[in-house]
Amino acid sequence: SDLTALPAAAFLARLGIEGLDFGPLAADLAGKAIVLRAPETAAPWTVTLLLALATAMSLAAAWTSDGAGRLKPFWAAGAALMAPLAALVLELFWTPSDALGTYAWALHVMALAALMAGLAAAFARADGGDMRRAACMTLSTLSLIALALFLILTKGALTLALSALVVVAAALDRRFRLPEMGLFIQAGVIALSWRLVVDPGLAWAIDAAALWEAVASYAGAAAAMAAALMFLKGLDRRTAQVVLESAAAAYAALFANVLITRWLTGQAEFDWELSHWAVTLNALPWLVLMLVQLYRLQLGGAMRWLRWALATVAAMIGFGGLALAVTFANPLAGLVGGPERLVYGPPLLDTLFVAYAVPGIVMLLALTRLGHVPRLLRWALTAAGVALAALYAGLEIRRLMRGDDLSVPGVTQGELYAYTLALMATGGALLYQAIARRSPTLRRAAMAVIALTIAKVFLIDISGLSGLTRVFSFLALGLSLAGLAWLNRWAAGRQEGGGEG
Repeated sequence: SDLTALPAAAFLARLGIEGLDFGPLAADLAGKAIVLRAPETAAPWTVTLLLALATAMSLAAAWTSDGAGRLKPFWAAGAALMAPLAALVLELFWTPSDALGTYAWALHVMALAALMAGLAAAFARADGGDMRRAACMTLSTLSLIALALFLILTKGALTLALSALVVVAAALDRRFRLPEMGLFIQAGVIALSWRLVVDPGLAWAIDAAALWEAVASYAGAAAAMAAALMFLKGLDRRTAQVVLESAAAAYAALFANVLITRWLTGQAEFDWELSHWAVTLNALPWLVLMLVQLYRLQLGGAMRWLRWALATVAAMIGFGGLALAVTFANPLAGLVGGPERLVYGPPLLDTLFVAYAVPGIVMLLALTRLGHVPRLLRWALTAAGVALAALYAGLEIRRLMRGDDLSVPGVTQGELYAYTLALMATGGALLYQAIARRSPTLRRAAMAVIALTIAKVFLIDISGLSGLTRVFSFLALGLSLAGLAWLNRWAAGRQEGGGEG
C-alpha cells in the first residue's frame, strides 16, 4: 500500500501536463467551447469522465480505509484529496467553464462536495469517537464548496462566502471536536487576506465597488473572524485562535482604511496621491501586515522565519511611507504644492489625525499584544508611536492657531504658549501615571518632559525679554530646576517598595 500514492500522483501530473501543454484531449475540449459549437449542441463529456475517474479513485481509497488498520487515516486523506485535486487541476489548466459553462462546471464541483459530505457522515457513524476520517472528508467538502463559490460568485459575494466557510469550520470543530478544521481556518484566512488586500483588493474596494459592497466585504470578514474565534473559545486551538484574532484586528483596520480613503478621496478635487493623509493610508495596510506577522511569531514552528521575513518587508514599505508622510508630504514643510498641502476636516479629527495619530495609536495599541517580541523591537515601536503622536499634537496646535495652511512662515506668541501648555499637561499626566503604576521609567520620562517645558519657557517663550526681567526669569528657571529635583526625589520615594510597571 506504500506504492498506492504513485499512480494517483501520476494521474494528477498527467492531467496537469495535458492541460498545460495543450495535449490532444485538452485541445479537443478547447475546440468544443461554447462560443465555437453550433447552437443547441451538447457539451462534451471529457471533463465529466475525467472527474469521474478521479472520483472512483477517491471512493476506492475510502472503501480501503475501512480495513486499513493503522493506515486508516492515510487512506482517508487520500480519498479526501484525490477527486478535489483533480477538480482543481482541471480548473487551473483546462478551463472547463469554456466548454460546459460556469454554472454546469460549478454543479460538477458541488456534486463532488455532496459526495464528500456523505462520506464524512458515514465515517462519523462508523468510527465512533475517532473522527479523523470524518474530519478529512469535511475538509474536502468545505474546500470543494469554496471552489464552486469561486466559480459563480461576484467579488464581494465570494469574500463573504469564504468568511462564512471559516465560521462553519470553527462551528464544526466546536460541535464535533475536529482539530483538523484548524487547517481549513488557516487556509481560509490566507485566501481572505489575499482577496481583501490584493485581488480584488483595496483598489477595488476604494475605486470600483459600491459602498455597500465594500462595507459588506470588509466588515463581514472582520465579523466572521470574531465569530469563528468565539466558537473556538475554551478549546485548545492556539494556532487557529491566534490566526483568527490577528485576522479580525487586521480586517477591522483595513475596513477603517477603506472607509476613510473613500470619504477623503470622494471629496478631493485634486490629485491627492502625494498628500500627507494619502501617503499614510497607502502605508497603513503594510504596517498592519507587519504587526499581524509579529503577533503570530508566538506560534513558533517552521513558519517563524517566514513570518520574520514578511514582517521585515512590510515594515520597510510601511515605515518608508510614514517617513514620506513625515518629511516630504508633511504640510508643515510645504514641499507639496497646491491644495494637497492643506489640512482638511474638523479640528482634532482631521487629516492630520489620519496621517499621524492613527498609525501612532495602532502601534501603541499593538504593543499590548506583542510582549513576546524582542525588547529592542518593542522600544523601537514605542518610540515610533510616541513620535507620531507628538507630531500630530504639535501640528494640530499649529493648525488651530494658524489655519489650514501650516507652511505659513513664523510662529506667534500664542502658538508658543500653546505648545508649552501641551508639554505641561503631558508631563503632569506622565508623572501621575508614574506614581500610580510605581514606574521609574515613566517617572524619568515625566521629568524629561517637565525639564524640556521649563527650558522652553525660559529660553524661547521669553527670549524677547531684556534687563531685570530676563535676570529674574533666569532666577525663576533655577528655582524651577531645584523644584524639579525635589519633585523627582519625592516621586522616587513614593515608589520605594514597588516594582516597575
